[in-house]
Amino acid sequence: PPKVLSALSLHAVTKIGSFTPQNLVNTVQAHICWNVKPDDALEDALSRRAVDIIHQFSAKEVSTMLHSAAVLQRQGLGHFSHDLTSHLARQALSVQDDFT
Repeated sequence: PPKVLSALSLHAVTKIGSFTPQNLVNTVQAHICWNVKPDDALEDALSRRAVDIIHQFSAKEVSTMLHSAAVLQRQGLGHFSHDLTSHLARQALSVQDDFT
């Protein structure tokens, strides 16, 4: 599966403009699950797309992405850009009433 995930990741970069918050969450979590570092181009594309659509993220998606960022970094698989982390934190404040 890591080779398949890498191939899918390269393809995902070409489709990133249609990714929803859930697609972004699933992509990051797949890399964590298989312990595979995202390709640099994918990591950059994911961060840019997430910043572009940050207002669409639900409380659960924000929480999952922030947790995923910590796991990626802890496992040495990469990290989200500071810009994305800042946007996620601001979105968390926007949707804080949805957190349970």
